[in-house]
Amino acid sequence: MKGPYIASHPIVGASPRLAKVFADLVALGASPFGELYDRQNLGPIGDRITLGPPGRQEFNVVTNAAVPVVNLATHGCLALGNDPRVRRGAVAAVEKYGTHTGGSRALSGTSSLHCDLEEHLAAFVGAPRVVTYSSAYAAAVSVISTLFGPGDLIILDRNTHRCLYDGAMLSRASIKRFAHNDLDHLDGILRRTGSIPRRLVAVDSVYSMEGHLAPLPGLVELVHRHGAFLLVDEAHAFGLIGPTGRGSAEHFGIDPGSIDIRIGSLSKAIPAVGGFAAVDASIAILLRYVSQGRVFSAAMTPPDAGAALAAIQILEQEPERVRRLHRSAAVFRSALLRRDLHTFGSETAIVPVRVGNRMQTLVAASALLERGVYVNPIIAPGVRSGSERLRCLVTIGHSEDDLEYAAAAIGDVLGGGSLPT
Repeated sequence: MKGPYIASHPIVGASPRLAKVFADLVALGASPFGELYDRQNLGPIGDRITLGPPGRQEFNVVTNAAVPVVNLATHGCLALGNDPRVRRGAVAAVEKYGTHTGGSRALSGTSSLHCDLEEHLAAFVGAPRVVTYSSAYAAAVSVISTLFGPGDLIILDRNTHRCLYDGAMLSRASIKRFAHNDLDHLDGILRRTGSIPRRLVAVDSVYSMEGHLAPLPGLVELVHRHGAFLLVDEAHAFGLIGPTGRGSAEHFGIDPGSIDIRIGSLSKAIPAVGGFAAVDASIAILLRYVSQGRVFSAAMTPPDAGAALAAIQILEQEPERVRRLHRSAAVFRSALLRRDLHTFGSETAIVPVRVGNRMQTLVAASALLERGVYVNPIIAPGVRSGSERLRCLVTIGHSEDDLEYAAAAIGDVLGGGSLPT
């Protein structure tokens, strides 16, 4: 360990809360489990990668500085990040537009490539308009806080992504939460709050830590019956579910227009960085010229926009990629269940494996890394204490042999009795 690391700056040291967080981070970083975080990728993301040392200057020195692994830890489920057509799209965008556009979208930062991407996205997801942002987080925070405010009520699924909570808090609307995917609980909240003129129910369509699907048909009926609005975050559904990857509305066979607001990511199935909102034309006007993430932040870079556009065109032409993903995810889930492992009822290519203890989760992830299997150790505050898990992300690049090997390794590590109690 390089150090010593003490909370020397008064911004940290004078805050009991920050001082405790700092001490916890130092303890984790200086432990053998520090090797699980911030690892450098020494090449393009894919089903197999080579990990370098942690990309940081703090904490312990890692001796296994180049580790080839079966990669179940990174997004990229459609294996598009290293596709030559996507790379050509990014390179062509740089050659034509440069590396950035020099401003926010509302002022000088819009290129014709941004317009092409938005029009293509709108057609693909079946929306009147799409407004893009430089990140999915910025999209979520900006959309909610622009359209809702003091006097309104935002009702969130308890397991929904942090970006939706942050957007709700920034809006200064009142906030309530309902039990995960519990429509009866939500119904009760909506009944009790009927006097509030504007209410928004916000959910993920695919939950990133469980792999669960939101019960969208029931949500649409319930929310609109009570005169409320529905926002669905498609970050982990776009490209992931539905026969052709168009997301939750396609998966359930419902009209996309029955969802008031859809937001999504261009950094999960789509190999770029950016976010979007699929909305009515009148909402799009407000978002383009009022929302913080669009007015006060730089535009998506041309290579990101070019890569995203190329990837969406491939998805249109090759919908079988999505079917292959569904088959691969089913193979992996089945291999885990045969070994009596708890997968939280995952229905998607996001496959968590329950551990239920912080130290056991870290030990298991470290042991799997030694076996050449790279997974995400998810501990508090990412999930509640007692529900710690290993999160696995299946891609179409994984062979059945790789998935069986990974499942066997996870089964051995979690079922071998070698984890601390």
